[in-house]
Amino acid sequence: MEAELTELRRAQEDKVDQIRAAFGGLRQQVTRLEATAGPKARLSPEHMGQLRQLVATLGGLLQEKGVVKPYPGIYMDVTRMTGVSRSEDIRQEDFPKVVAFLEEQIQRLTTGSGSPGSEKPGEGSRES
Repeated sequence: MEAELTELRRAQEDKVDQIRAAFGGLRQQVTRLEATAGPKARLSPEHMGQLRQLVATLGGLLQEKGVVKPYPGIYMDVTRMTGVSRSEDIRQEDFPKVVAFLEEQIQRLTTGSGSPGSEKPGEGSRES
């Protein structure tokens, strides 16, 4: 009886090892596929820093104009523009478009050239 139990345990351990090896191989294949066909490269830490600085500048200007809590609205505009749900997921290919948008908004606020009806980022989502 004891020998049969030992044999069953060894057979189960062999199966578990086979499954682990198979999943390990699948994991490596998925990693290789993601590297070539997966999501595009995300922003580098330097780009994220530049994005945060631009958002901070724009947010400060909007606060001076009386907009309460502009940051969620700014980030919402940026993520909506790039089709991602978090700023950390912005693709490198979209970064120039985001920078141009934020710099244009900053320029409008600093020169006062924003047309009367033009929506400024952050104004659409005033949450208390």
